[in-house]
Amino acid sequence: MDLYNEIVDIIRNKVADIRHVDVETLDENSNLKYDYQIKSTEMVVVISALEDEYDAYIDLMKLNKFDTIGEIAKFVQELLEG
Repeated sequence: MDLYNEIVDIIRNKVADIRHVDVETLDENSNLKYDYQIKSTEMVVVISALEDEYDAYIDLMKLNKFDTIGEIAKFVQELLEG
C-alpha cells in the first residue's frame, strides 16, 4: 500500500471511531466538516494518530483549511515526503 492510501485508511478509521459510523461509509471524498460535523477537538485525535504513526508534527491550523479525507491525506503525504 502506498503512503497516500495508508494515510487515508488511518483517517477513515479514526473518523469512524469518533463519529460511530461504519468505516466503509468513508472514502477520500468524504467531507469531514459538512458530512460528519467533525469538530476541531476531534480533528486533534485524527492528527495525533497520524503524528504517532509517522513520528511527525502536523500543524492543525494548516490542516483546518481542508475538508475532505483526500485533501487531508494529500497534505500529510506532501508534508511527510518533504
